[in-house]
Amino acid sequence: MVTEYKDWSPTQVDSCGLNLEDRQDWLVAPVILTRDSECLEQSNFHTAKEMLKEVEHEEHEFGHWACGWLRIILVSPEHLELVEDMEECVRDHICLNSEHYSDLLAEERWHNFEVNTVPIFCNFFDVDVTDEIIGALYVFCEKNDLLREDGFLENEDQQEILDDPELVDIFEGKKHGRMDME
Repeated sequence: MVTEYKDWSPTQVDSCGLNLEDRQDWLVAPVILTRDSECLEQSNFHTAKEMLKEVEHEEHEFGHWACGWLRIILVSPEHLELVEDMEECVRDHICLNSEHYSDLLAEERWHNFEVNTVPIFCNFFDVDVTDEIIGALYVFCEKNDLLREDGFLENEDQQEILDDPELVDIFEGKKHGRMDME
């Protein structure tokens, strides 16, 4: 059931319909973004904005005691059917756009790998982080099934990689100015 802003609050202990007196009858899209939103929430929020591109809607951001801040989308009441369709999709499928969600997960995995995993090995082997190193290490990790879904390595896997002669050759080659990407 679609919620009007006058009946909406972030939590049960918050007041309903705060601060937007002229939007009390507007509809709250079934998505929310917070400081701690993960890929699914980010994807759904992005997709909702795309779905609403051609209709009257507004984004509103509020500070919040529990999550730092939150962002919602209010939709003009004349677009009830569209908001109902979005709500049904979220309820039945959880994800508004599985392709977009999958792309976000892949980007997050790559980011986690590049920012958190690669420097560990570059520091250990005393080489600079380069696109070549990132690519070679990623290929090595994928080939040996060493990456978790989120792009991080388990601690035991880090030692396995550090001990692997193929990886040592990759990093030692980089230190001496040659790079074997095979």
